[in-house]
Amino acid sequence: MPMVAWLVQSVFLNVQFPAIPFWGWMLVNIGLTTLVNVLGLSLADRTNKLLTGLGIALVAKRNIPRAVVLVMATAGLLFALVAYIMQLVHPGGVFEDAQIAAYLMSVEVGGQIFADWLNLGLIISGFASGLIVQLSTSRLLYFMGRADILPKKFFGTLSPKTQAPVFNLLFTAVIGLLGLNLTLEMATSFINFGAFLGFTAVNLCVICYFYRARRRQSLGLVSYLLFPLLGMCVNLYLVSQLSATAIVIGLCWLTLGVIYLTWLTHVSKNP
Repeated sequence: MPMVAWLVQSVFLNVQFPAIPFWGWMLVNIGLTTLVNVLGLSLADRTNKLLTGLGIALVAKRNIPRAVVLVMATAGLLFALVAYIMQLVHPGGVFEDAQIAAYLMSVEVGGQIFADWLNLGLIISGFASGLIVQLSTSRLLYFMGRADILPKKFFGTLSPKTQAPVFNLLFTAVIGLLGLNLTLEMATSFINFGAFLGFTAVNLCVICYFYRARRRQSLGLVSYLLFPLLGMCVNLYLVSQLSATAIVIGLCWLTLGVIYLTWLTHVSKNP
């Protein structure tokens, strides 16, 4: 996710200031956001405290699932609305350069000046987004390290001064450098592979729960069997529409994950 945030931000900046190449903006974005997060400046610090609170959320078993569902439902409605409006503005979805589709559409809507000002706003908000996404990812790695899912000495430590997971921030920055050789479309394909496969697994878990809990009443058949089956079919179809490269690399990464999980649960001392 941080890599995609940096890619998007670099696309916006390269459109606005084409004299600096795309890879140059990538290095600037990665370096600047990492520096701010490592130093624990005010915006990142407030986010850091918020994310730390996730580890001690009150009534976590009830509130976190509700929050996840609420965020997903709201985001889904927003994305559907935006996609509908985009289709009205530019039917067909074919652009001269797909990476700058948002900029080209804003030119169509309001002209060059409007597009430049809108792009400037996206640059500012994109920088804040990059900060938060990188810090969120590093915090997730920290929680996994603290739980001994990942090596604790590296991933499960915080800076004594800023309470920021410095090693994790640097790790995400190094991973972000892979984006120097990727297009935005390819990077989002990798994320979509994991997302669609993850959603498929969630629906499969609901079906397994349906059989284990024996919810055989009519409402249970619809809620715990029919809808999850439809969800699995939709997600598997979306996976099939991704590029072959994304599918192959995603399957390799999934295989490594299964091997690591097997080692973690059967070879190491972790439960």
